[in-house]
Amino acid sequence: MQLKARLQFHRSEPRAKTLKMEPFSEGLFIILFYNKSTFQYSPAQRKYICKFEGTQGYEQLGILFGNKDWGSKRRRTGTCAYVLMQNAQQTYNVTFIWKEHIYKDSDIQLRCGSM
Repeated sequence: MQLKARLQFHRSEPRAKTLKMEPFSEGLFIILFYNKSTFQYSPAQRKYICKFEGTQGYEQLGILFGNKDWGSKRRRTGTCAYVLMQNAQQTYNVTFIWKEHIYKDSDIQLRCGSM
């Protein structure tokens, strides 16, 4: 899983992490997220957004990824990196965004998206 490969071990405090996957199909993004309550589309920006919050969001992502432990990664040394979505003081979220990008070269346009 590409997400697990990108979890890093050198962070000691919660902080936002951005992972970019491109190209990423608009159709695939819609299939994955359209039935979620937080799914949104902005026609003016050609952008889709889907947000997962707190413990419930973590569990929903586990179902989506087919892996209830999707947000943790262990090393042989015993250290562990994980995605924190809720603690006693705060609720965090994971937001997926798909946006169309247009690449131009002379008279040719290539439209593709990234997540």
